Order: sequence, then C-alpha cells, then structure tokens
Amino acid sequence: MNTLSKIYKFIVLGIFSVFLLNAKCETDDKERNGKEKILVLLFSVEEAKQRNRILYEPNNDLSSAKCVTKGFESYVYPKDDIDFYTFTLSSGSLKLYISSHETLGTQKNLGMQVYDDQGALVYDLNQRSFDGTNSVILVNRNMSQSECSIAACNGLEKYRYIEFSPSKLKFYIKIYSLNQEVYSEGQQLDSVSMHSSYNPTNLKNPVPVFLQGDFQTCP
Repeated sequence: MNTLSKIYKFIVLGIFSVFLLNAKCETDDKERNGKEKILVLLFSVEEAKQRNRILYEPNNDLSSAKCVTKGFESYVYPKDDIDFYTFTLSSGSLKLYISSHETLGTQKNLGMQVYDDQGALVYDLNQRSFDGTNSVILVNRNMSQSECSIAACNGLEKYRYIEFSPSKLKFYIKIYSLNQEVYSEGQQLDSVSMHSSYNPTNLKNPVPVFLQGDFQTCP
C-alpha cells in the first residue's frame, strides 16, 4: 500500500471514529436528558401529592370546615380522611348540579354529603332516598339538552339538578372515601366548581359537581 493510500485510510478511520464518538455522546445525552425528565416528572407528581395531602387540612369535622367561595380541590388522604368545606349564601337558593349522580360515587369511590347550618344531613350522593323532594330540597330532577344556553352542552342530560330551599343559607359539604377497602389515592373527586351565575348549561365540557349561588366572601 503506497503512502497516499495509507494517509487516506487513516483520515477515513479518523472521521469514522469521530462520528461514532459524537453519535455515542448524543445517545448518552438523550438518555441522560430522558432520565432527568423522568426524575423531574416523578418529583413533580410526588410534590403535588404532598401538597394535596395537606391542602385545607385540618378540616375533619364541622367545626374545622374550610370556608370556600370559588370552588375547591378535594383530596382524600389517607383512606380514613374526612374533609369538610363550608360556604354561606347572601340570599337566594343553593343549586347543586351532579354529573351521573347515580354512578359517580361508586366510580370515584366518592362519599359526598351536604349538611345545613345546624349540622343536619340534607343530601347524600349515594343514598337514593335523597332523589326526591322534601321541605329542604325543592327541585330534584335530571336536566335536558333543551336547557343548554350555548351551542352544545356535552352530557347535560346526565346532570342531576338539585335546588335547596332559600331558607337555608349556610351549608357544609363532607367529602370522604366511600369504601376504604378499595381506597386509591387521588381516586376521589378532583374539584368542585362554584359560581354565582354560571352552571353546566353554560359549559361545553362537563364537570362532576357544580355549585351555584350568591356566595358570601369568607371571613
């Protein structure tokens, strides 16, 4: 092999080696970046869990209920955790909208009860005996698409519309795990929406639970 051929071969081998080294470095960088992203994601998820576990706590009974006016996130942890929230209306009646109310409790392992200012139970999501009307619940029916006030309200007919007597202005909502034996962290209700005028008839996409009323600000 002449000198020129040797030099050419050396150059080719050198270029190929540099290419392999760069490729390996890029692969290592991608793997390292991928692992870093996974670690960041896992940390973010765990950080969110830690935040949600103590959010609004302690609120395990009526006396320590967390006052809310603009919706709230509900996070049951640990499995025997009980969360109470409270709000007061300035006037008018409380309107409660629940999507798929007959199955929401079992699907989400969600226990949800509503109490009045005296601590008396006035509604229980999982008790079908509360599907009618009485002296406190004046309206209790399924909604229809004809009530939609926008072009399309997805799943509006799945909503249960419950209206309470205007004689009741202060309420408590209790959230808990319906069945502790099948408890899974984060399975329960994610959030409860609250608004003075809007309700599911104004929404394109459904939310599990919606409260409508003239809510007072929290002290």
